[in-house]
Amino acid sequence: MLRKFICKVTHYNLGEDSVEREHVVYMPQQEYDKSGSRYRNHNWVQEKLVQKIGKKYDEGSYSSKWYINRIYQERI
Repeated sequence: MLRKFICKVTHYNLGEDSVEREHVVYMPQQEYDKSGSRYRNHNWVQEKLVQKIGKKYDEGSYSSKWYINRIYQERI
């Protein structure tokens, strides 16, 4: 069984307006942490999101390319 996480992400484009998008990340049941700490699951989702859309910062830059506004789980 898979767990579906929806991530609301703001993508920054320097010099132009920001764009808010939703990205979906699926987590296998074996990876899901049931200890009550949702941050372990959120960290796992954030790592997968970095693999999916790229690094948050360019090397040598302090400005972020994207920011996670919200991560929530949707029941399948």
